[in-house]
Amino acid sequence: MTVTNVGTLLRAEHGLFSLSDHLVQLVTHHDSVLIEQIVWDALGSESGSVSRQSSFGAAHAMLSSIAGSLGIEGPTQILDLATELFSALGLGQLRFEAGAGGGRFVGEDLLSGAGFRERYARGARIKHSMDAFTAGYGSAAASVAFPSDWGAFEGDETSCVARGASECAFSLARRADPQGASHAVTRVDAEELVTSEEDDDDDGNDSEARAAALGTVLALTSDERGVLRVAPSSTANGGEPTRADADASPAGRCRLALVPVGYRAELVFDAHHLLEKRSPELAPLFRDLIREATQASVFLAVTELEGASGMSDLERPVTNEERAMRFAAIASALGWGTLSVADYGVDRIVLRTPITPEAVYFTARYGGMPGAQMPGFQGMAGAIALLALQRDRSGPMTFAEYVKTVANGPSLGVEETRSIVRGDAECEVVVTMKR
Repeated sequence: MTVTNVGTLLRAEHGLFSLSDHLVQLVTHHDSVLIEQIVWDALGSESGSVSRQSSFGAAHAMLSSIAGSLGIEGPTQILDLATELFSALGLGQLRFEAGAGGGRFVGEDLLSGAGFRERYARGARIKHSMDAFTAGYGSAAASVAFPSDWGAFEGDETSCVARGASECAFSLARRADPQGASHAVTRVDAEELVTSEEDDDDDGNDSEARAAALGTVLALTSDERGVLRVAPSSTANGGEPTRADADASPAGRCRLALVPVGYRAELVFDAHHLLEKRSPELAPLFRDLIREATQASVFLAVTELEGASGMSDLERPVTNEERAMRFAAIASALGWGTLSVADYGVDRIVLRTPITPEAVYFTARYGGMPGAQMPGFQGMAGAIALLALQRDRSGPMTFAEYVKTVANGPSLGVEETRSIVRGDAECEVVVTMKR
């Protein structure tokens, strides 16, 4: 399997990405680290098993599907497929030392563990492992490569760079009981929910910017370490070097990766449901934290794409409304849905999309629910509202600059007013801005 860029892997429809018909979405290392930390804070040590199970189910379904469609058989060939795909998606590198009876695998430059070291000061450590997603992915790959009626493999992280180790290493052992049912999210699930075709001529869309941003994403290629980053344009900021160009530290730029929608959504919603049962008073806080983490990740990912070479020839927007349309268009290239600006005022913005990946997951697993909240979509909307107010900047921003933007910006109120999960024809969020 030869990979040149992510565009050779993905199918883009309705603002969603699918890989062998399994939905994936673009995230930053900030999203990965923050979501894992929020779930850990909510569930404690149980968070690791929830994350591993979510990752195992999504990865097992996806790898089985890809291997079957390509006619790849044999344990060595399947593990080669899994390692190459892992790197191509920007998740890092894997090296397996495993057989039918178990073994181990090693990860380098992993999205969460290495992402933690990029986010925080050199020498920062945590007490728990950061790579539950990789543990689930690696155990799924080994389970597909060495199938057995006795049970699937379970991966356990024995060392982690976020805890100060020199490498991330994982043990593999079979368990008599499977790790849980798969809740994979597919393109078919999405198509069943789409009620209208996208309209590029809608006044709320900046179709030219959306096409340019999507072209940038599909042209992304991971480096030899399995890391995806947007190459900044030398013409961003009117020809001046961007902050990403000038900052020698990797923390100055976002790392991007494609993760299964089933993993991220299942992790968030399973943790939320457990919290509702045990400490229902904390569930709203959990949703708010997920929304804020998504907002930060989308904000930074959009500024990365805005500074790419493919965007440099576009005429810069002048008004706040035009900026909102521009950033909504760029955000639509992340695989999180096709956003459009339905209304823009001095103190409010209304954003709509026919479908979002988390809504596809939720309806596929739980069906419709009148009071359901989609924190990912809400976070996207908050990011667009903040970006629309940034008049004097363009191109990539650091996380520290994002924090300063939030601190100096308006207070945001986010209300999800329509949702396909609740039976509406589309999804809508109203963001109010109070200065």
